[in-house]
Amino acid sequence: MNPVVSVIVPVYNSEKFLPHLLNDIHEQLFDSVEFLLIDDGSVDNSAMIIEQFVSDFSEKRIKLIKQKNGGVSRARNTGLDSAKGQYVIFADSDDRFGPDFVSGYVIKIQDHQSDMEFFSALKVDDSETHDVVGKIDYSPIASNSPVSVAKMISNFANLEAWGYPFGYISRKELWTNVRFNPNIKYQEDVLALFQVWTSFPEMKIFVNKELYYFYVQHANSALHSMSVADYWQFVLVDDQILQMVEERFLPQLVQQLEALKASSLMSVVATSALLNDHKNYDKARKEFLKSYHRASFSRKVLLRRTVQFVILKINLRPLVKVVYKKLYAE
Repeated sequence: MNPVVSVIVPVYNSEKFLPHLLNDIHEQLFDSVEFLLIDDGSVDNSAMIIEQFVSDFSEKRIKLIKQKNGGVSRARNTGLDSAKGQYVIFADSDDRFGPDFVSGYVIKIQDHQSDMEFFSALKVDDSETHDVVGKIDYSPIASNSPVSVAKMISNFANLEAWGYPFGYISRKELWTNVRFNPNIKYQEDVLALFQVWTSFPEMKIFVNKELYYFYVQHANSALHSMSVADYWQFVLVDDQILQMVEERFLPQLVQQLEALKASSLMSVVATSALLNDHKNYDKARKEFLKSYHRASFSRKVLLRRTVQFVILKINLRPLVKVVYKKLYAE
């Protein structure tokens, strides 16, 4: 008999985190689940640790799949190709989740007879104590009534919804023609989510305030080491999303999403200024000025973007360097 739900977990050189992950899996209260641990060509003891755990605890819910290293997107795609559950959940090997993680997600999507359910999550530090340092909070938009795809896109544009793969459960058939793009390093999860949304614009979605997942924030975050090219990839994803939404939804949603592109472009501007990359600075500056006029900004970011527009309009590059040097140093 096939499981009700498949949980897809990419694993790459995760021996440091696997004891916690495997323990969290073992303590899950839901039985009709398969945990697809995709070992993405690890060169440490990850595969051996998983195999030993399965043997020691007779944990039949865990299935180890080994593949050559191809990145997190290919690992997730392997999981989607192998999943036998009616529903799909994604998780990361270095995060934590409570014993009712799977059951909490499944109960909601079954009770609501929905296509996709979103959940809040706690952000915790990477110490042993896992102190809370933030929250992915859906409580402001949580409801006992279904939410349309158009509304979720609007929520996303207003920074009230996010593309974290661990933050939702969905019907597996939604992914029949959708896969994560292995050529995209950043925002590949957001792009995949929008592919699902725009492929099924009439789907039934619920948003929940409950949380069962603990998103570990590592001290060596990539935020401070990203290159100009990395930030351009954010813009690339924004452009693809804008094209998908423009083909299927109202112009107002495109204008709202354009605000996110303006934010990505500002990141390119700032990074280029700090690195004295004049070519990319000039290119991103010109695109930001155009994007600003196309965008519809929410109240909480309008003033900031307007100030940025004025600074870039008169091209105060030294001021950009001073401001963002301080911000990135924090």
